Amino acid sequence: GSGVVVGDGGRILTAFHVVKGATRLVVKATGRQVFGAEVIAADPRSDLAVIAPVREPGLEPPKLKPIPIGDAGKLRKGSFLVVLGNPFNAARDGKASASWGILSNVARRLEPSADQAARGDIQLRNYPTLLQLDAKLNLGMSGGAVINLKGELVGLTTAAANASGFDAQAGYAIPMDALGRKVVETLKQGKEYEYGFLGISLDTQMGTNRVMSANP
Repeated sequence: GSGVVVGDGGRILTAFHVVKGATRLVVKATGRQVFGAEVIAADPRSDLAVIAPVREPGLEPPKLKPIPIGDAGKLRKGSFLVVLGNPFNAARDGKASASWGILSNVARRLEPSADQAARGDIQLRNYPTLLQLDAKLNLGMSGGAVINLKGELVGLTTAAANASGFDAQAGYAIPMDALGRKVVETLKQGKEYEYGFLGISLDTQMGTNRVMSANP
């Protein structure tokens, strides 16, 4: 998987499915720095997670510089973007591989297949839209940084976007828009982000709708 430094203390943003179920995390950063890490906070609903270096007694913490976070809401179709990551675990020296392309669409929606819907396996349910890129993305790029020409983070690549019916050659990324930036800032603090939720079910016996739960 891949990741990008977004906060003080070496906090690293990555995709939730990269760290899901992991018992041990090892990070390889620039300058051939290698260190263990732990999950600070994770949110499966947005497929985002923040990890941080594990402090080892007698060892200096890794030297990591955070990237500024931009606003994906200002992106337009045709914008040039650079994607950094670790395809096929090639970046073993800590130096990310780069790919570039244009922003093909700013509002792609994930449509789960019939099998996924039956299993309740609906990924990124709290992200109705994703960025679609024509940049080349391969296995290991999940959690990679999508950067604009100002050097700002505007998205995070996610392999979960290649659902059935989508272009297998396209790349998809979680946008760092108003919602994305709020989620990241909350996770950096080790907190859970709370989403507004309204659940409605249809009572066929009475022919009326019932509100099951609400969290404004």
